[in-house]
Amino acid sequence: MAATVRGVRLRGISPYFPLAISRITRQIYCTANLTSDAIDQNTQEYNPALLSKEEIILPRRKKRDSTAVLQALASTVGKDPTAKPYIYHDDSYLLPYTGGQSQLYALASESGKKAAEYVMHRFPEIFTAIDHDEPKIACLYPKVDGYIIEDACEEGLLERVNNRDIKAAMEMYDKITEGGGELSLEASNCLLDMLCFYAGQEPREKFVDSSSAEQAGEDLEEGDGQERKPRGGRAAKMAARLKDRVTWQDGNYAEKVFNSMQERDGDSYCSMIRGMAKHGASARAFEMYNEMQDKDIKCRVEAYNALISAVLDIRESYTDRWQVVEQLLKQMKVEDVQPTLATFNSVLSAQVKMGAIGRKTALQTISEMKAIGITPTLASYSILLAIFYKPNLPLNDMLYDIIDEIEGKTFPINERGDTRFFVDAMRVCERLRDVNLAHRLNDLANVGDHHRLLGNRAMRFSYYNNLFSLTCQMSPPDKIMEVYKTYVPSAVVPNLSGMMDLLNAVEMYNMQDKLPDLWQDSKEYGHIFSQQLIEQLLYLMAKDDFPSDLQQQFGDIAMDICNVISNSAKKRDPKLQWGTTSLGHIVTLCLKAKRLGDAWTVMRLFKENHKVPGSHVVDLFLDACIEVQDTGKAIGAADVVISAGLSTFPGYIEKIKKQMNLSAKELLQLEEMAKNAEEL
Repeated sequence: MAATVRGVRLRGISPYFPLAISRITRQIYCTANLTSDAIDQNTQEYNPALLSKEEIILPRRKKRDSTAVLQALASTVGKDPTAKPYIYHDDSYLLPYTGGQSQLYALASESGKKAAEYVMHRFPEIFTAIDHDEPKIACLYPKVDGYIIEDACEEGLLERVNNRDIKAAMEMYDKITEGGGELSLEASNCLLDMLCFYAGQEPREKFVDSSSAEQAGEDLEEGDGQERKPRGGRAAKMAARLKDRVTWQDGNYAEKVFNSMQERDGDSYCSMIRGMAKHGASARAFEMYNEMQDKDIKCRVEAYNALISAVLDIRESYTDRWQVVEQLLKQMKVEDVQPTLATFNSVLSAQVKMGAIGRKTALQTISEMKAIGITPTLASYSILLAIFYKPNLPLNDMLYDIIDEIEGKTFPINERGDTRFFVDAMRVCERLRDVNLAHRLNDLANVGDHHRLLGNRAMRFSYYNNLFSLTCQMSPPDKIMEVYKTYVPSAVVPNLSGMMDLLNAVEMYNMQDKLPDLWQDSKEYGHIFSQQLIEQLLYLMAKDDFPSDLQQQFGDIAMDICNVISNSAKKRDPKLQWGTTSLGHIVTLCLKAKRLGDAWTVMRLFKENHKVPGSHVVDLFLDACIEVQDTGKAIGAADVVISAGLSTFPGYIEKIKKQMNLSAKELLQLEEMAKNAEEL
């Protein structure tokens, strides 16, 4: 059957099934070779003699996932480094500008998700629309209370295993075994695998009602009769982690099922080994491995990976640890077990805790990976950094070699350790004090989707904060401001240390014209209540003379700072206090901006706060008063000097008398002030 549509002939295909087209023969116009003789000048039609046939072979239809169109659209849009992280895009009016606000926003968002998850698990019967979700993510669905299969059979057991319901699965298992039924090896291994993952015991409830939690607390208090005092600090956090850690207990569900199995294969033993190694029973895991060897059962690569990670728990010395790892690797070769990426990363992780032996053998491990065709991932390189850049070791060139090797490449995320590379590498760059290497690393982080590998909020902050700090200390001014405008505040809000590094760079490169913008940013980022930052900012503005327009801006900033300190001083626990240097800088800035009234307002603060003004500040103020012949402020300044107890007050009084037009009343006032000061 054939069909012809406007000169296109479909051969051997029904016209009702256009998607099944495999070959199309069509006539096309070869306009590239047409000359003026081949075209009718009147009708502008092509000469049919020049028509040619070209056969086009269309590829078979490629199956794509449901997000293929979104991925194609996303590939056309680059990453905007100045945009806020996606987590903060819910409400543009609530965008955080400080580190504390970012943390509060993230915690609030996570709390909302937890609350929604709790409601879904608490009242699953009202969420009927989840049956129509696409794609279905089973781990996000609430556990079902009822099951389709209620009879004691293997299918009912697998239904409960698929729902990760340990209690129901063990009840069904007991019914089957007590009734004389038997399970297939595959079903037993599925049940055992789930039990070993949860340490052979029922997992703790994800959500606990407040009433039951309060009752548990009351029972605990009645049991010991002692008042428990809350502890804080790192020790308390470590104790809490150990308390929450799930450990392998003797006689748990996993051991019960394993011991009752009539037939066991490599999967059975490997599940037990992985479960024991994961939950702290490393010695038991090696005993299980030795039992496998005695029975000549081949071990799986996943079990070997778990055993390599557990070596640190059974051996103390570095030499003994490496010998056990070597024995396991040699046994893998004997059993023809092909190592995977996880195997080599497990070896590298163990080498971190092997001292000089680990540093000696780590590069051999990387070479062996490449020799068998396994490409090291970012997690592998992150572990290398942990091996070669310990705090007690001298600096070396390992990071340079790593950057040379991976520069320009793209890496997908394979495991959680991949998110550690960039933050660890940037920390090493700061130790090396190499800003060029840091920017090469940052360029690599902006390739493809590498920005997704920067880790969680704390890791991203550490990465960009180290980059910003190193740039401020080691880069030229243009590069400093480029990094600042690109990543602040979209990627990071500099902490106090970062802002001080930026102010030091302003002083080093004479970038005082950037200070007005930096002051506005400091107010937004919550750094205005730092005594150190305010004093440094005032020093930079007052140290030199600048154009009049910039001096006016500095005067505005000085009075803004004056208001901030005054408001803070009124509080019960003031964060800012008036200092002699700060007052002197503010007076100087006001005088340079030709704002004598504001300068006099600040001069009075010396007397109110019992501070002693510097002679340079008093001279500048008196010169400004003499210039405009403001005798009232000049006499007031003399009173401030006398109140501060300066011995140089007679010189100031004489200067006022000689260079200002004083009335008889003002002269008398000055003489009385001088007389009272001499009596004191």
